[in-house]
Parts: sequence; C-alpha cells; structure tokens
Amino acid sequence: MSSKEVVSVKLAELVSVIKPEKIPSAMVSVTKNITLDTIGCALAAAKSSYTESLLRTSQQGGSGNIPIWGFQDGADIYSAALINGTNAHGEDFDSSFEGCPVHSGVVITPAILSLGHMTNASGKDIMRALSIGHEVMCRLGQITGTTVHQRGFHPTSVLGTLASTMACSALLHLRPKEMVNAIGIAASMCSGIIEYLSDGSSTKRLHAGWAAQSGIRASLLAQAGFTGPEKSIDGDHGVFFAFSNGTNQNYEILTEDFGHKWISINTAIKAYPSGTMTHPFIDCCLQASKEINLNEVDKIICDVGEGTVHRLWEPLKLKQNPPNEYAAKFSTPFCMALALHHNKLNLNSFSELYLSDKEIIRTANKIKYKINPNDPYPKEYIAKIFVQLSSGQIKEYSKHCLKGGRHEPLSKPEIIAKFQDNLSYSSLKLSNANKLIDQIYNLEELRNINQLNLSLR
Repeated sequence: MSSKEVVSVKLAELVSVIKPEKIPSAMVSVTKNITLDTIGCALAAAKSSYTESLLRTSQQGGSGNIPIWGFQDGADIYSAALINGTNAHGEDFDSSFEGCPVHSGVVITPAILSLGHMTNASGKDIMRALSIGHEVMCRLGQITGTTVHQRGFHPTSVLGTLASTMACSALLHLRPKEMVNAIGIAASMCSGIIEYLSDGSSTKRLHAGWAAQSGIRASLLAQAGFTGPEKSIDGDHGVFFAFSNGTNQNYEILTEDFGHKWISINTAIKAYPSGTMTHPFIDCCLQASKEINLNEVDKIICDVGEGTVHRLWEPLKLKQNPPNEYAAKFSTPFCMALALHHNKLNLNSFSELYLSDKEIIRTANKIKYKINPNDPYPKEYIAKIFVQLSSGQIKEYSKHCLKGGRHEPLSKPEIIAKFQDNLSYSSLKLSNANKLIDQIYNLEELRNINQLNLSLR
C-alpha cells in the first residue's frame, strides 16, 4: 500500500471482496481445527469458579437465547460472546499464532458463532468470517511483534478487538465505509493490561471474551450509522501509537496479498495448558525426565529469548514459587518442574496439591535462565536447557520448534482426542459432542449455524 493510503480503508476494501470459495482448502482446514479446539477449551472450563462468576453476572443483566457453550441456558449476544471467549481462554490451552503469541481462536470463534446465531448465518458465511478474523489478527500480531507486551498490554485483547470487528463486519456484509467506522469504534474499546502476572488473578482470561463482544458491538453500531475515526489504526492518536511503538509501522504486513496469502495457517494447536513459550522448555524436560535422577540435579540453566523474560521468568523468585494455579501456567520454572516430576503436563497438573509439593518447588528453585541474544523469538519458539548434575556432568537438551505448530503440527485425530479430553470436564452429552465434531468438519455445508449451536447445549 502507498504511504497516502489509510490502513483501515485499504483493509476494508480487501475484506469486502473475499469470496468463500476463494479461501484455500488449507486455510479452511485450519479454521475448522481452531473452531473445534476453541470450543473444547471452553467446555474444559465449564465448571470453573470464574465461569460461575460470569454466569451469575450474565443472569443479573437479563436473559437471551444465544448459546453459552456447554450450558442449557443462553444469554444476550454480548454476554454469550464474553462468557464463551473467557472460558475458551481460561486455562490457556487454546490455539496460538507462531510469529506473535496472539490467540485468535478464542476471540473470533465466540464472536462469530454468537453473531451468526442472531443473524441465522450459513455455514459458508461463518467460515468466511472466521477465516478473515484469524488472518487479520495474526497479521496485526506480525506487525507489532513483542511491542504490545512490552507496553504492558495483552495483544490478544488489543489486537483481538480490531480483528473481531473485521470478522463481524464481514459476517454482516457491511460496506467498506461501514467497516472503517466499525474498526474506528473498536479502537476505543481496545484494552487489557497484563498486571495479572503479578498475582495470577483472572483478568487475562477475560481479555478474549472482551475482545469478542467488543467486535460484535462495534460492527452493529457501525451498521446502525455510528461513526469512528478513519485513521484509528495508523493515526497520530491511533491504536499503534497507544499500544505499540508508534505510528511508523510496516502496514503492508497487514494488507499485502490479503485474501491470497493466508499466514494464519501457521496457527498452533496447543499441546499443553500453559503459556505458549513454556512449551519448548516443557518438551526439553520431558526428554530429560527419562534420563536423569532429579536428586542428582544441582541446577538447570535455560537459554531464553529476551521478549519472554518479563512474562514467564521475572520476578524469578515469584515464578519459582507461584502463588496460585493460574500464575503457575505463566511460570517456566514451575511448568518445567511439573514435567520433570510427572513426565507429562495436562489440565490436572495445575492444582493446589502440586503447588504445595515441596519436591516440585525445590526443583523449580533450581531452574534459572540466561538471555540468548540469538534466540529467534517471536518468529520461532525454541528452547535449550543445560542440566548440571552433582557429579559435575552437564547434560544438554533442546527443542527446535513448538509442538502443535507449523513444524510439528498435531494431526486431526490428535486434535479430536484433545477435544474429547476437554469434554470430560463439562456436562455436554457425548452424542452432542460427536455431532458437533461432524458439523464443524462440514461447516460450510450447514444451511444455518444454529444447527451447530444446538449441539453445544
């Protein structure tokens, strides 16, 4: 795009001409995998305390018929998107993009399925809107890299609000001018600080649901004639000025070959329910656990990318001794210690029982880091650890990619197995779950998305 072109105008023009049949089969397959995985992650959180809080608040605001995944009762459209998105992101088991750790599935899926229920959208239109939303969010993430995190904000919330709005605008078939207004409105809804890192409080969970409902609200307001600033992304007081490192960005990453090249194909389906960049280190420990005696370990030093330190390593003493289960998910030392002691990591790994396990805590306190200036994060997610034994021997373990990512993707049977495991934490009937799997993998053939939504209750 030329320097004179307004980013939101160019993006709206590109989105408005995308036809469902022009989306490549590989992107369609990825979108289906993300959809199933997102719903499964939400079902896994159905009996959590934070879900109970969300449901209670929703009931105070009135009733509605938009499905809350895994529950018989529905809610109004905004509450349903908020609850489904929050639940799906709640255990940090949801899909993540390699290039910038944004979680598009837990933002775009609840927004589009909720809005699609209200509009009686076809499966084909749902597939188009989902794919557009994932692509916008991942491209925005590639522009910002680590800068949103460095400013103290959560990219999934900030960038997700914009992407959700474009996806909802696409589903509503808004005209380009209306889309520009929608994203301008959405820019004033972007938010999400990452202070949850200090004490493991629940606000990160809320970020995905907030972005999902904001996209619905912004697009419907624009459809009704409300206006927003045209330069909401690249203006002197726009989103990139407020949340990234200024307006001087390479916006061509967002618009170049949009609709022809789909970078969100590189979305990873997570193998472990913890912060994405803990995963390569978990894999190193799963290798090491087969070979070493933990009683003989003096210390473990990890090579890390600088961009991960402030979220997953520091303050080091806090990360080695996380205050609660949620904080533990964003502690590389604790996740590594769990993997070393249990030879696995799953939803049951993060419990009060293991937080108070003296052996696990002792191992976590032996784990430290050093910054590797050549670490490719966020372009690649890798790990290398050095285990020093009491004998003086040093054993080295490395992982050169993210399990579940583009270099080591989970297969369709593995993704379905993960969904079925997550299902065991909910009350959804197995017959409904099997029907849901079939409907998602034949999404574009559904005449009305409400056929799928009925299976979610």
